[in-house]
Amino acid sequence: MAEVVLLALGHPDRSDDGFGECLLRRFEADYRLPPPLLCLYGGNRPMAHYDRIAGCRWLVLLDAVRSDIRQGF
Repeated sequence: MAEVVLLALGHPDRSDDGFGECLLRRFEADYRLPPPLLCLYGGNRPMAHYDRIAGCRWLVLLDAVRSDIRQGF
């Protein structure tokens, strides 16, 4: 079981800005992830990951924001 779960919400093909997914991909590319950290892409169905989230110590949600910036920040 992961101590910390980063759960990205939203998806650029589902009419939101996809910020959560974009941020998580950037995080995974730029940093070496320690074992107690689990990265998940929830898209528009975050509860599909309930069994992987249950019991974690920290759950960090990465969600959409209102911005004038287009994808690929």
